[in-house]
Amino acid sequence: MSTLAERLHAGLDENDIATAAAIELLNAEPDYGSAWLDNDDFVGNGCVRDNDENDGKAFIDWRQARVVHGMLVQMAPQPIPEYANALALLDFAIALGEGRYRFNEMGHQQRSALATATARLAAPGHS
Repeated sequence: MSTLAERLHAGLDENDIATAAAIELLNAEPDYGSAWLDNDDFVGNGCVRDNDENDGKAFIDWRQARVVHGMLVQMAPQPIPEYANALALLDFAIALGEGRYRFNEMGHQQRSALATATARLAAPGHS
């Protein structure tokens, strides 16, 4: 039996780098709670579906994920910064999956510039 992340990756077009990155973010362990792919509020509300062909592939309904994100923001306990951060991670992952930033259409130079800028967030001295 494969993991949900493996089934989601199996359902991807090989050129869909943005959705692959989104799946990685959804599978990351946050500072608060569990990974979104292990979260019943996310998975259990119709955001993740198995492929109709029963071929071991799954996909994310990004429109439904956006709806669930809005619901979770409204229900968010206040003030728990770690949960707000987890919701921000979910928001970014959904934006990647929706294609908001057009990573799949960008050239290598543009993607590299974005990767470099983003990598600075994880640099030593940034907690």
